[in-house]
Amino acid sequence: MNDKRFEELIRKTANAYNRYKPLLEAAEVEYERRFGFNPSDKDDDSWIDSLHGACGPASERTVAEVEEGARKSGWSGSSAQDSPNAEVSDSLRSKNS
Repeated sequence: MNDKRFEELIRKTANAYNRYKPLLEAAEVEYERRFGFNPSDKDDDSWIDSLHGACGPASERTVAEVEEGARKSGWSGSSAQDSPNAEVSDSLRSKNS
C-alpha cells in the first residue's frame, strides 16, 4: 500500500468513527432511559459485544434481545421511567441535547 492509499484508509476510518460515536451515544441515552442504568456500568455484555465491537464485528439486535441483555445485567423488567434510579447520566444527556 502506498502513502496515498494509506492516508485514504486513515481518513475513511476517522470518518466512520465520527459517524459511529454520536449514534452510539444516542443509543446509550435511550438504553439508560429505558432500563435505568448505563450498559457499561452494569456490564451488559450483550450490548457491549454488539455495539462496542468488543468481541468481533458489531451486530444488530432487536429490542427483545436488548431487553434480555438488560435483564441479565439486573434490570427487573419494570419501566425505568418510574424508577428513582432512572436518571440518565449528565455526561450522556448533555452530549445529546
